[in-house]
Amino acid sequence: RFSDTDPCLDTGARIQLKIIQITKIELYLDTGARIQLKIIQITKIELYNLCYEMLCRKLEENPGRR
Repeated sequence: RFSDTDPCLDTGARIQLKIIQITKIELYLDTGARIQLKIIQITKIELYNLCYEMLCRKLEENPGRR
């Protein structure tokens, strides 16, 4: 859902929070709290990695912008 012109800092945080909330609700219905924490951490890391890769690419394309 990321567009090429939007910086990941604008879109990444919002999408990350939404996915974590949905994961929390589903896991509360399905399984216990321990597994919930594990999956939330993995979801966080995956989304942070996606944003980080996109930011790195943007920095390579625009070296003057930070």
